[in-house]
Amino acid sequence: MVTNLPNFILVGAAKTGTTFLLKYLEQHPDIYIPNSNELYFHSKLKNFQGPYDKEKLKKQTRSFKDYIKYFKNYNGEKIIGEFATDYLYAYEESIKSIKETIGRDVKIIIVLRNPVDRSFSQYRHVVTKRQEPLEFWDAVNAQDEREKKKWRWTYQYINTSKYYSQVKAYIEAFDNVKVIIHEDIKANPKRTVEELYKFLGVEVKHFYNITEKVNVKRVYKSKIFFKLSKLLEKVEGKLFNSMILSEIINRLI
Repeated sequence: MVTNLPNFILVGAAKTGTTFLLKYLEQHPDIYIPNSNELYFHSKLKNFQGPYDKEKLKKQTRSFKDYIKYFKNYNGEKIIGEFATDYLYAYEESIKSIKETIGRDVKIIIVLRNPVDRSFSQYRHVVTKRQEPLEFWDAVNAQDEREKKKWRWTYQYINTSKYYSQVKAYIEAFDNVKVIIHEDIKANPKRTVEELYKFLGVEVKHFYNITEKVNVKRVYKSKIFFKLSKLLEKVEGKLFNSMILSEIINRLI
């Protein structure tokens, strides 16, 4: 029987400050996170066929045997964790796999960000990696065609910011879900880290020195903000606004 499986999983979203949080989770002596990049095990990456998808598919952990190898250096820490931002967007596959592999008692951490900021930040990230040749609005208009051609979700700049169904599914599937808001990380990173420690059940130690700022910027002009906000208004027929986001968060308090 495998006992050193994760107690918690950070499932995303991408470009919300997850790297910042992981840095301080890894510092805690009672928390073990494999020294690796995202595992992509539970999301069951499909046979994506975008021009830059082959390298990503090579990084996927495909078998359970390979998955547990990442935790071989576990040394008795109280908490074990892993992460992959694919898990939020590919929530149906990920939830099914997590429940079957680990169980519904695993703690789930979700980090959300203003969807307009997050969408544009994701676009800029892909551009920086020289994997997006199109201007922003051309890339947005190309989303449906790219999806038909089986490009990976990374290029779904709008759809990946429609959190409602994603977060709702995790809340309904697991008993312990914590939603963190990116803007709260920026406003008070120390308090956010301490609240995360409490959620995971480890001692709140003040051994860390939080001097780093969350590496994000507002990168849009007012016209971009307006147009992108309009694209994000509806999620499966439901108005996407602060009331719905608040409803999700209130269910977790």
